[in-house]
Amino acid sequence: MGTRLLTLLAAVAVVASACASDEVASEVSQSSSQTLSDVALVSDRPETLAIAEQLPDAPTDSESSEADTRAATDAADPDTEVGVQTDSGNVDTPAIEPRTCSAPALQGHFVDVELDDPDGGLNLRESAGSTTPILTRVERGNQLIPTGECDVVGSTDWWQVTNSDGSLLGWVSSNFLSDTVILSPGIGRAEPDLDNVGLMAETIDGLAAQLAIIYGFSKDVVITQVGDLEGIDASSGIATYDLTGLQDDSTSGYRVEILFFIERGDNADAVTGFSVTAVDRRSLCSRGVTDDGLCV
Repeated sequence: MGTRLLTLLAAVAVVASACASDEVASEVSQSSSQTLSDVALVSDRPETLAIAEQLPDAPTDSESSEADTRAATDAADPDTEVGVQTDSGNVDTPAIEPRTCSAPALQGHFVDVELDDPDGGLNLRESAGSTTPILTRVERGNQLIPTGECDVVGSTDWWQVTNSDGSLLGWVSSNFLSDTVILSPGIGRAEPDLDNVGLMAETIDGLAAQLAIIYGFSKDVVITQVGDLEGIDASSGIATYDLTGLQDDSTSGYRVEILFFIERGDNADAVTGFSVTAVDRRSLCSRGVTDDGLCV
């Protein structure tokens, strides 16, 4: 009897334990179902789907490794050149081609240096470049003929040139060559002025001023003495002046060489004035001078 009772109590305990396990399992199952349902509801919301579509795919292990390698390389070499990525993964930097030039072969050009160029003309050099030996200097307005050979030194085109008779051959900077005629201002031939012999003034400058009025200059005339007076300590002398200010394309004025006589009073030491004994007048040609001494 006692044994049966113990056996019955043990069986009841087993059944109760089993029932309790089923209830826990059922609660867990219901909780899991509710959670899944909630997730499904959240995923079904349009804004959630839109956000999910914008998220990038997670990189694979190989892609992450390659990105890390590139980052490490760039950090180690900050001077890496930017170029074109080739199939092999190397950077291909494009080569810079050297600049070339050309010269107008056998087309005459004219030396176009400043009037007051310190070198007195264009340097004709042994080879291209401003540091090569100078063969000679070619004056402003002279014609040079490019042979067609051209070389670039720095940012300057250098041309090989010759002259009309072939006696010169060298290199010049093309910056000082013009394809149009360059004429140097100059002085025309001397023209004696006999009409104004005997003209008098209190000073030699006064003689020049009176000549300027006679030659048609206005009050804007510029009178410039050229060189020193000659023979001023004797009874006569020579004075040279440039009279400029004429509004003429070919003639800017005149250079006058005045031969003067010193007038004295009863006291030989007292100078009373100066008189003109001869005048040579030359045109100041602003565009150049012809072979016969006339302004162009």
